[in-house]
Amino acid sequence: VTVAYAENAAPIQDASGNAADNTLSDFTATLITNSSTQDIFGPTLNFGDTTNTAVAASGTSITLKFSENLTAVTDNADTISQFTIEVNGSAVTPTNISSATDTITFTLDAADKI
Repeated sequence: VTVAYAENAAPIQDASGNAADNTLSDFTATLITNSSTQDIFGPTLNFGDTTNTAVAASGTSITLKFSENLTAVTDNADTISQFTIEVNGSAVTPTNISSATDTITFTLDAADKI
């Protein structure tokens, strides 16, 4: 992270309100230590976790495991439509979508059993 300063019409001054010529001096881009612990990256699907990113043994649900916790998903057509699921080349529309911590699960109609 770098920070630079170039004075403009609203210069930074000290709390004593010193005269305008006693404002913060300009400085060029200077490297500062980034101690931030903020999460700035979106989740990614964990394809390597074949235990949790998988079709259930019953064949009626699919669970996807992500790299971090997710917000709750809304179980509606708009949310489901963001995903495309095909079984043997044929599109399958889940009947339900839900989330738990770091997973999303799709429930399939028994007729669409995988």
